Amino acid sequence: IDKPSGLITHPSRFVESQYDVANTVSVSAWVLKHTPSVWGVGEYANRPGIVHRLDKETSGLMVIVKNQKMFAHVKDQFKSRKTEKQYITLAHGVIEEDSGVLDFEIAMGKDGKMAARPKVRQVNLQTVRTLQKGKDAVTEYEVMQRFAGYTLVRAKPRTGRTHQIRVHFFAYNHPLVGDPVYVNKKIQHARDRKLGRLFLHSHKLAFSDLMGEQCNFESKLPPELTSFIDKLT
Repeated sequence: IDKPSGLITHPSRFVESQYDVANTVSVSAWVLKHTPSVWGVGEYANRPGIVHRLDKETSGLMVIVKNQKMFAHVKDQFKSRKTEKQYITLAHGVIEEDSGVLDFEIAMGKDGKMAARPKVRQVNLQTVRTLQKGKDAVTEYEVMQRFAGYTLVRAKPRTGRTHQIRVHFFAYNHPLVGDPVYVNKKIQHARDRKLGRLFLHSHKLAFSDLMGEQCNFESKLPPELTSFIDKLT
């Protein structure tokens, strides 16, 4: 499916009955409306057929499966990092490198937000007090186009941490345009508010089906994102 920005993937885990899930404003409800038979597929009642999730603010491709066998098959590909995921995002600032890898570890911060932990190569008396273990996280990126004060980027997460792309680019001092959570007030512009959403789109998704055939999907940028870019040129 092609999820719009502003729609949550699924309701909270406390919403368990089919009736209650169907009456939420979520991808789960949309799935039940169009394919009621998917109820019961998956690991959790509030996520019928949903293998992975996108943040509420993120738009683009998601895969929904119709039976438990396919769910297990695709879920395993996500866990073993055999899927191909590509996102298009617009970051604040001009990224000089044409490509690179962001590998800051990610952990939950004291304020409830996810936080990137720069890797400490050597532990000493100065670092041991602040050293906090996070989870491995890797995001590859390629610069697509540079503008005055912005960089259009293709991001390829190799791991699936919460808010990974958003946290990595924020830690890289290139926060994403329109991000309501990971904000650098010194960098954020009035244009962010005019856009009214996060500039992050799930552009490509690839995985194999039960027959071993590769399934490749692509989603174009929504009109509001292409319009925003056009105004930068």
